[in-house]
Amino acid sequence: SYNFGKDQTNSISGGSTANTASNKISNVLAQQTSLAVGYANGPFTVGYGYTTVSNVAWKLDGASAATAIYTAGGAHSLSATQFGGAFTMGPVSVGGVYETTASSLAGVATAYDRKQDVFGLTLDYRDGPLEVQLRAAQAYDVTGTGLVALTANTGATQTGVVVQYALNKFTKVIGSYTSLQNAASANYIAGSEFSLSAGSSQSTAALGLAVSF
Repeated sequence: SYNFGKDQTNSISGGSTANTASNKISNVLAQQTSLAVGYANGPFTVGYGYTTVSNVAWKLDGASAATAIYTAGGAHSLSATQFGGAFTMGPVSVGGVYETTASSLAGVATAYDRKQDVFGLTLDYRDGPLEVQLRAAQAYDVTGTGLVALTANTGATQTGVVVQYALNKFTKVIGSYTSLQNAASANYIAGSEFSLSAGSSQSTAALGLAVSF
């Protein structure tokens, strides 16, 4: 897939003496290119994914509250690579995934070249109307170089469980629980728009009814 991108910065001014407003578009686009390949053979499935975003860099140790930004005069790089696989035996499926995110910014005073690795495990169980999904992920500390020192303790651990039970062919009861533990300098969030201070944890519980027809 290819996303044509959008402006990274927009300057809007208004409230002038003539009561007019102007919208200055930067014309700096962040195009996104993604590739995914999957292969299945019997009980085995494997996959590979790659995504790159143009014209931007991301200071990875700023955690999830940071945004990918354009810096004038800099040479930018932002990409993510993912490998995964699963094995299914009867009602049980076990899988794993590895992802590395890399970003660099050169040619400016606050240059950096950094990456972060994430490893995850999955366990699924299906038996008749019951389905249970277990998930665990470990984000390791950001590593790399730069004129600005790396922030230590930028990893996090997330675990979750989802239970689904089909009352009939049209209706399911679904419950989930997710726990996120940030390291001392990390403030990642899990599936919400809440903001967290560094080192904080987050727990999310949900109960719902899904009807399909």
